[in-house]
This record gives sequence, C-alpha cells and structure tokens, in this order.
Amino acid sequence: MSDILSKVKDLFADFLAIEGDSIKPESTIKDDLGVDSVDIVSIVSELENAFDLKISDAEAANLKTVGQVVELISARVA
Repeated sequence: MSDILSKVKDLFADFLAIEGDSIKPESTIKDDLGVDSVDIVSIVSELENAFDLKISDAEAANLKTVGQVVELISARVA
C-alpha cells in the first residue's frame, strides 16, 4: 500500500503545488488540502488515469481523506 500512498501523495502535491511530505493519510481533502469541488473532478480524473481505474461520482463524493483514496485504490488494484 505504501507505493499507492506515495503515488497518491505525489499526485495531490503536483496538482496543488505543495510539498508531498505535508500530505498524510489522515489529511482531509477539503479542509487540510483545500481542494474544492472543481479541483476534485480533475484530481479524480488524474487518479483514474494513473491507476487505470474508474471512480464513480458517488465514490468520489465520499472520499474525505487521503487515506480513503488510498484504500479505494488498493481495493481496486489488489
């Protein structure tokens, strides 16, 4: 799972132009990282491309933390 976490952190860091080290599994996407509803659409698209999977709108709406993103992806690529 650490590879997935690393890749997810890098993706968020690149998209938000912040340090990847500041992103933790418990970081909330909206409050801690400042991702708004427009940005999340782009980030989900990048996650889908990076991991070759589809994330539904309902699933995306339920993702509150970076750790939840990693768990969703881990369950799909396992």
